[in-house]
Amino acid sequence: MASAFAERLITKFGEKWLSIFLKNFTREHIRLHVLSGQGELTNLDVNTQAVQELMDVPQLEVKQIKVNRVYFNAQVTKLKSQPISITIDRVDLVLAEPEQAVRHEHKLVQPLVDLISRAKSRKELRDAKREGKKEKLTYGLGDKIGDSIRVDVSHVHVALQTLGTRKTDEIGPWTPPMLVLDLYDLSVYTTDSRYRIRDLREIHEEAVIGDMVHVFKEISVGQVNMVFVPVRYGEDSSASRWEPVPLVKGAPCRVRMHAQRALGGGLASMDLDIEMTGALEISLTPEQLPVAVHGLIGLLACLYRSDVPKRSQTAGESGNTDDEVLRSVRVKCAVSVRDILIRLLESVRARRCIEARLQSVGIDVVLAE
Repeated sequence: MASAFAERLITKFGEKWLSIFLKNFTREHIRLHVLSGQGELTNLDVNTQAVQELMDVPQLEVKQIKVNRVYFNAQVTKLKSQPISITIDRVDLVLAEPEQAVRHEHKLVQPLVDLISRAKSRKELRDAKREGKKEKLTYGLGDKIGDSIRVDVSHVHVALQTLGTRKTDEIGPWTPPMLVLDLYDLSVYTTDSRYRIRDLREIHEEAVIGDMVHVFKEISVGQVNMVFVPVRYGEDSSASRWEPVPLVKGAPCRVRMHAQRALGGGLASMDLDIEMTGALEISLTPEQLPVAVHGLIGLLACLYRSDVPKRSQTAGESGNTDDEVLRSVRVKCAVSVRDILIRLLESVRARRCIEARLQSVGIDVVLAE
């Protein structure tokens, strides 16, 4: 009986949600080991359009996403105390900055958006209470299971090509180096308000305060590697000129999230704390410094484009716009930005090298002594 329930649960989940994000998805993609409550998906081709809509970042275009293998484990008899576990071997993500920033409508992912902001806002629920309408507000089992899903990813590989200050995809000395980001041993799990892993039944009992549900999650990353790879152009075959430039190597990272939503309602607010939990070592040669600075300028130019379409100011069913939901993002680092700049600019030779490199791509800058 439990096995049949597990099969229906995972099959229904797959047909409803995985069909949105996976190309040519069918039931045959799932091989369910009924007795153990485990399943597997292999060689997944992700629908980039759906991810583009969900990500909602106009200045970045999702070119390709590949997932080689996904395992999932659902212990049906322990869903109240243990999370559904999803384990992913490797994710490859290719992003590029488009010449024209476009904000995509939620066509494919609208059911998921409706789920997040479904039901009624906190104000609507209070109005209904004042009018004498009986509204049973509960933190249901379905919400508890969804809030508690654990995800573990062995390796996330991200390649991002920006356009630089010229905003053109024509390759030349002005083209910023490609950013290659590798995240190893990434885990996302539900915790209590003090970010401790406990029995889910205890966490869910403490989650409801008044008419609000508080969800706490921690994202841990064992290693973060960041490399800038120069883009080849012209006929220069000098090997050293095109060598990758490592910016961050082996740095652990932790993200803590606190989300709130009304009972029976949609997401109300979210806070993020991002912390580099280990020493951040940056060691670049004078030849590597201009490449790193060029790459960072390309990232800043991409993130702060002036032609990015504004989000719709119409609030969703939850009563909040996207900008109101994300209340705060705090970044903590063991090494301050000032210390990093001192390291990068500690030699006159390095400063002169950076100035010459930036001027060669049309950026006039003089770094103070």
